[in-house]
Amino acid sequence: MKAWRFHGINDMRLDEVPDPKVKPGYLLVKITVTQPSVTEVIRAKGEETLGADYVRQAIAEHAPVQLLGHEFAGVVLEVGEGVRNFQIGDRVASGRSRLPCGKCELCLTGQSDYCRKGPSVGRQLPGSFAECVSLPAEVFLKLPAQVTDNQGACIQALTGCVDAVHTGEIQMGDSVVVFGQGAMGLAVMQVARAAGAGQTIVIDVRDDILQLSSKLGADVTINAKSEDPVKRILDLTRGRGVDIAFECAGGSSK
Repeated sequence: MKAWRFHGINDMRLDEVPDPKVKPGYLLVKITVTQPSVTEVIRAKGEETLGADYVRQAIAEHAPVQLLGHEFAGVVLEVGEGVRNFQIGDRVASGRSRLPCGKCELCLTGQSDYCRKGPSVGRQLPGSFAECVSLPAEVFLKLPAQVTDNQGACIQALTGCVDAVHTGEIQMGDSVVVFGQGAMGLAVMQVARAAGAGQTIVIDVRDDILQLSSKLGADVTINAKSEDPVKRILDLTRGRGVDIAFECAGGSSK
């Protein structure tokens, strides 16, 4: 099959590679839609962001190497031994990018969803910038008929936002602030509203994106370029501050 591989930083080439094999517990999936996350674009350019060191090291030690690609949708081509919940022809999407290691304290106490030691799709496991992928079945979720492949490719990013809001343990009516209104920040804001947040404040440095935030449910928008967000938040909350804050403004400083 064909797959995009890194021969160097900012040097991706479409190469012929061996077809992936399906192993017990795995699915072989034909990719129909894949999208690079914002973080992956930054990593590909060699700029500083979460996971950039791993990508640089992998390229330096193993190039040409298949990296990145954890947001995607596709169709099941083959089902590995022991997999019961999927069949050939199922439309699927990536529901998670990191798998549990099965050995750490979190995994051994029933909290494997919070494991940070297991392999990640697009790093230790080949990602979706290829015609097909073979990955553990627990990576995937089935797509209902009303969800398109394009929409399905967005699900993995949304699951991260849901996880963040779940960790925040919002109580009905809690005031919330979201720093950053990129793709993740916009989703966190909407999930927080759906989870019962009361006054919802968002902060960014772009007026156009703040206008979108208002349309999607933000009560108050603050442009940090034109006003002091801390002072404004304290004014809005009568000096108390918000109940929960979400930081979604990470990434390259450029």
